[in-house]
Amino acid sequence: MQLNNILVKQFFLIMIMASLVLFSQFSVAQTNKNEQTWELSFPDNNIYELIEFVSKVASKNFVVDPSVKGRIQIISGGDELTAYEIYALFQEVLASNKYGLIEKDGFTLIVPTHKMLK
Repeated sequence: MQLNNILVKQFFLIMIMASLVLFSQFSVAQTNKNEQTWELSFPDNNIYELIEFVSKVASKNFVVDPSVKGRIQIISGGDELTAYEIYALFQEVLASNKYGLIEKDGFTLIVPTHKMLK
């Protein structure tokens, strides 16, 4: 009889925990739906145009090394991206062009990757 009571209590505890997990996931989904999104279209742009756009979207201050140059292409499939996703894509675009980011004292340096190794 006492074993039954323990099993019933454990069952209810598991049900409560599962409900909390489901509720917290629903709350996160609700928050994400209200997040601002943007559609990207940089078919053949100067890299500085992308840096300026990301600076505004991500509310970041960038200091750009003078050797950072070039054109970039981002082809959008029509999906809109959050600020977080845009920043992640930005990091990939920089890496594919052999540039990287260094976070420092409230601003972010954009430098060639070979300067990051020093």
